[in-house]
Amino acid sequence: MVTTHTSAEARARAAEALHLVEHGERNSLDGLRDAICTYLTLLRREGIPKADALEQIRALVATPTSNERTWLLPAAREALTDLATHWCTEQYARE
Repeated sequence: MVTTHTSAEARARAAEALHLVEHGERNSLDGLRDAICTYLTLLRREGIPKADALEQIRALVATPTSNERTWLLPAAREALTDLATHWCTEQYARE
């Protein structure tokens, strides 16, 4: 497990996890959730307001990680963005 110390590092790790999901890697969705939750935690520690943090998460997930073709169709990406928002909302409720 890699320790992440800044939100920039956490964002990069979340983007890497998203790339794996985009390419259909087995069990990559759990890794994406962990990476997004870590990113959210660090954004909160930096004092980013909830609405702004959620928008940063949505923007990350909504944006393809490369110009390569992936199996993640636009409707699936939109659903994944909604799911990531749900994960973050759950995390906010726990903290």
